[in-house]
Amino acid sequence: TDPELAGEVVELSAVTEPVKRWLLERCAAVVYPTTYEGFGLVPFEAADHGRPCLFARQASLEELFTAEDALLVPWNATESADRAV
Repeated sequence: TDPELAGEVVELSAVTEPVKRWLLERCAAVVYPTTYEGFGLVPFEAADHGRPCLFARQASLEELFTAEDALLVPWNATESADRAV
């Protein structure tokens, strides 16, 4: 919604596994801002490609990671940004 940032954001719909692999190999980081997920595989997929993943400690991710591992704070953009930096 910010016109100054609109050109910097790319929204993707579902992608194939080869495309996902290509994206993971070339990204600087993965942002996974969901507060509900099923299996919590995204942080592991990012790590498998040597990429950091910014996620919230929710659902199954809460069982697998410490609060220090999860940089995103649900519903708090300011604190999430501070922790990510």
